[in-house]
Amino acid sequence: MTRDSNWTSWLAAQESMAVPAAEFFREGSPRAALVIEGAVDLFLTEIKQTGSAQALRAVYRINAGNFLVWSELPEQLAAYQVRFVALPGTRLLPLDSLMAGAPLPPADELEVSVAEWIGGLVRAGRSGLVPSQYLEPDPTEPFPLGNAEVCAVASAMRWVEIIEGQVTLMGNEDLLFPAGSVVCMHADAWIAGCAEARLQVLDFRQLIIDRLLLPTLAIMQTVLLQAFIVKLGTDDVADAQRLQARREEMGRQMEGGLRRLAGLLDPGLPETTWQGGIDPVLSACRIVGAPLDISFPDLPSNALHLPADERLAVLADMARVQKRRVALRGHWWAEDAGPMVGFTMESGEPVALMPDRAGGYSAVSPHTGEQQKVDSVLATTLAHFAYSFFRSLPAKPIAIIDLVRLGLSGRRRELGMVLSMAMLLGILGTLAPLAMGYLFDHVIPEANRNQLLQMVMALLGAAVAALLFSLFRSEVLLRLETSTESALQAAIWDRVLKLHVRFFRNYSAGDLEQRINAVNLIYQHLSGTTISGLLGGLFSFLNLALLFYLSPMLALVALGLVLVAIAGNGILAYLILRKERQNVALQGKLSSRVLDYLNGIAKLRVAAAEGRAFARWAETFAQEKSLHIDAQILRNAADVFVSTFSVMASAVIFYLVAQPFAGGNSAITLLSTGTFVAFTGTFANFFLQFIGFSNTLLSLLHLLPQLERAKPILEAQPEADPVRTRVHELRGHISASNLVFRYRQDGPPILDSVSFSAREGEFLAVVGPSGSGKSTLMRLLLGFERAESGSIYFDGKDLEDLDLQSLRKHMGVVLQSGQLMPGDIYTNIVGALNLTVDDAWVAARLCGLDADIEAMPMGMHTMLAEGASTLSGGQKQRIMIARAIVRRPRVLLFDEATSALDNRTQALVSHSVERLKATRIVIAHRLSTIINADRILVMDRGRIVQAGTYSELMEQPGLFRELAERQLA
Repeated sequence: MTRDSNWTSWLAAQESMAVPAAEFFREGSPRAALVIEGAVDLFLTEIKQTGSAQALRAVYRINAGNFLVWSELPEQLAAYQVRFVALPGTRLLPLDSLMAGAPLPPADELEVSVAEWIGGLVRAGRSGLVPSQYLEPDPTEPFPLGNAEVCAVASAMRWVEIIEGQVTLMGNEDLLFPAGSVVCMHADAWIAGCAEARLQVLDFRQLIIDRLLLPTLAIMQTVLLQAFIVKLGTDDVADAQRLQARREEMGRQMEGGLRRLAGLLDPGLPETTWQGGIDPVLSACRIVGAPLDISFPDLPSNALHLPADERLAVLADMARVQKRRVALRGHWWAEDAGPMVGFTMESGEPVALMPDRAGGYSAVSPHTGEQQKVDSVLATTLAHFAYSFFRSLPAKPIAIIDLVRLGLSGRRRELGMVLSMAMLLGILGTLAPLAMGYLFDHVIPEANRNQLLQMVMALLGAAVAALLFSLFRSEVLLRLETSTESALQAAIWDRVLKLHVRFFRNYSAGDLEQRINAVNLIYQHLSGTTISGLLGGLFSFLNLALLFYLSPMLALVALGLVLVAIAGNGILAYLILRKERQNVALQGKLSSRVLDYLNGIAKLRVAAAEGRAFARWAETFAQEKSLHIDAQILRNAADVFVSTFSVMASAVIFYLVAQPFAGGNSAITLLSTGTFVAFTGTFANFFLQFIGFSNTLLSLLHLLPQLERAKPILEAQPEADPVRTRVHELRGHISASNLVFRYRQDGPPILDSVSFSAREGEFLAVVGPSGSGKSTLMRLLLGFERAESGSIYFDGKDLEDLDLQSLRKHMGVVLQSGQLMPGDIYTNIVGALNLTVDDAWVAARLCGLDADIEAMPMGMHTMLAEGASTLSGGQKQRIMIARAIVRRPRVLLFDEATSALDNRTQALVSHSVERLKATRIVIAHRLSTIINADRILVMDRGRIVQAGTYSELMEQPGLFRELAERQLA
C-alpha cells in the first residue's frame, strides 16, 4: 500500500501517541485505531446460557498499516462477543481525532485503510458473489432504488446515505439499514432496495469533518459481524446436510449391495429403486442413469436453489456425461428413445420416463417411486421437452473391448434375442439335410405319398420359420446397431472434445476427421453383418457334428478342404491388408490437403498457384486410387478363389463317395443315397457358413489400419480427470508463482520466473513486444499448456488440482486466433448455454453490437457462413466478446480482443466490462485499451520487467514508456 508524503508526515507526528494493543482495548468503545506495528486478529465467540464461551471463530486479521474499529455489539447480538487478539509487540495509534477536535488524518489515505478494513469484514461475512447486473450509485444527485433492485460499485468505495426507505445488505433481510443510515459500499458487497428507497452519495471528507465516520463504521462493523454470524449458521447447516447426505449415500450403497446379493437368488429383482428424501431432479436422474450405468453424485449446496433444468445440467456436468434436449412429439411413448428425464406441464416437477420391456414408457415419480403407464392422456400432462443422457468413455486409454462394452451396455435383452435366433437357425439348418436324406432313403423308395406330403409340408414350415427367424434377427440387429452406433458416436465426440488442447497440435483438421471416422468404421464392422457372420460360424459347428455323424472319414476330408480354403483366403487377406494400410494413411493425407486447399482458395488464387495445388492433389489422389485398385483386384481374386474352390471341394467329395462303387480301395464306406444327399447338403451349409465365419475374422484384420489411425484418439488421456476438484464457484482471485515454460525441452524458456497476482475484480493488463510470452501466459492460465515449474492459483487453489473444464465454464475468453462458428448470431453468442434471445441481446448491447444486428435482415438469427466473411473484423470481435460475457463470468481473459475496434466502440466495451464485477486479464498492443487498468505488467523475453499503473509507468524510463512513445508519435 503506497503512502504519500502527507500521510507519512502525519504518521510521524502521531508516532508518540501509539500505545500497546492491550492498553488500547482496556479503554471504552467505540474507538478507532491504526495498526502501526504487528497485527490484530478479530474473533467472534458465542456465549452459552451457562456463561461459558464456545470456540473462537476467526473473522479477519488486521495487519500493520490497516484500520480497525473497537465497538461493543448491540443487544440483539448479546449472545455473541467480539474479541481482539493482538500479536506480541503490536502497537496501535488511536484515532480519537475522529470523535474529538484533534488534527485529522489525510482523508485519501485514511479512506484506503478504511476500505481494506471494510473489505476484510465483507469477505468474511459474504456468502455469495455480487450479482452480475446492478445499478451504480449516481455521485451527482439522489437516486432511486426500487424493490429488489441491486446497487453496487465496480471498484472505488462509496459512502451512501439512505434518505428514504430501507435497504438490505447482500440480499439478507436481517441485515437492514433504515432511513438515515450511512452505508459503506465496498466492491465486494452490494445492497438491495426494500420497497422504494432514495439514496445519496456522501463525500468521505465531509463524514470526517462532521465526526460521523466512527459511528458509521461502528454500525457497519456490527452489521458485517451479523452477516458473519448468519454465514456461520448457514455453513453449520450445510455441514450437517453434507454429513446426512453421506450417511444416506452409505445406506444406499449398502442397500444396493444387498439387492445385488439377493439378485443371485431372484434374478428378477431390480438392483436399484427410487430414492426418496433427496432432490427430485437428482432422484429422477439416478433412476434414468441406473440402466445406462451412469452414476450421479449429490448436488452441491450452492446448486440446490437453481431451477430444475439447471440442476439437471449441473448433475450431468458432475457425472461427466453429455445430455441432449429431446422434443416429445407425436406418439413418442410408443417408441423406444431410451430412458429420459421429463417434467410435468403445470408444476415443472421432474419425472423419470423409462422404457417398458413390453413396449411403451412408464413414468416413475422421483418422490414415491410409483410407476404409471404413459398413454395419450398422461402424455398431455408432460412438458414438450425431456432430457436424455449419453454415456462417456472412461478416463483412461481405450481398448476395443471398452467400445464394445459401452455400445452393448444395457442391451442384454437384444443380445439374448440374437443368440436365440442364431441357435434356432442353426438347428433348422441341420434339419433340412436330415429330412432330405430320410426322403431319399425311405419315403421315395416306398412310394409313400402321404409321408411325402407331410415331409414337404414340414420342410416348407421349416423354411418359413427360418425366414421369420431371419427377419426377426435382422430387425433386432438393426435396432441394436442403431442404438449402439448412436451411443458410440456421442461417446467418441465427447472423448475428442475432452482431449487436451496439445493433442490437436499434432494433427490437421482433415486428418483428425479421418481418425475420428475410423473409430465409427471399426464399430460398424464389429456390429451388424459381423455379428451375423460370427454367430453363423459359431453355430456352423452343428453342421460339422452332423457331418461326423453321417460319415466320420468323409467329414475329416471335408474339414481339411475347408481349412485349405481358409488358408488360401488368409494369404489373400494379408496381401489386401498391406495395401489397405498404405491406402488409409494416404486417405488421411489427402483429406487434410483438400481441406487446406478449400480453406485457402483465396490465397491460392492470389498467388496464381491453382496449378501447383492441383498437381500435388493429383499426385496423392493417383497414389491412393492405385492402392485402392490393387486392393480391389485382390478382393476379386479372393471371391474367385472361394467360388472356384467350393466347386472343386464338391468334386472331391463326389469322387471319394464314388470310389467304393467303382471297386477302388477307399477308407470311406458305402453311403446310401439319402445319406449322400444329406452329407452333401450339410457340407454345402458348413462350407458356406465357415467360410463366411473366416471371412468375418479376416475382415477384422482389415480394421487394423483403421485401428492404428484411431489409436492416438483412444490412447490419449482426456483432460478431464475425475480425481481433480471440480469448480462450482469462482470468485476471481488469480496468482502465479515462478512460472517457467518452454515448448521444447531443449528450447529457450518462453516464460522465465513469471510471478503476479490479480485480486477479485481487478483489471490487470499485460503488454510487451511480440514474442515476449504474453499469449503463452494466457495459454497457461487456461490450462492449455503445463508449466515446467511454478504454480498457478485460482482462489488459492492450485490449477494442477482443479478440473480444467469446470474451471473454464466460469471464464469468459477471447483469444487472438478466435473464430466464429457457422450458424446464426444467436448461436454464436449463446452457444450451448441454456440462455434466451434476450440474454444474447443484452450481451450484444454491452458490446455496442445491437445496432449492427438490428440492421441485418434476420436480426439475431442472421446466418453466418464459414469464416463469417460478411462481417467486418470489428463485428467479429464484438460477437466473440459478447460470447465471453453473456453468462456474466467472474474471470475474463482477453488476448487482443479489441484490436479491430474503433476508439468509441472500445470505450463502450471497456465501460461495459468494468461493470461485470469480473477479474480481467487483458493482453493488448494498443495501449489506449489499458489506460484504466488497475495494474499493468510489462513483459520482455519471458519476464515481467515492469509493473504499475499507466501513469506510474509513463513516469518511469523503461520499455513501457518506449512502447507508448512509439504509439503516441
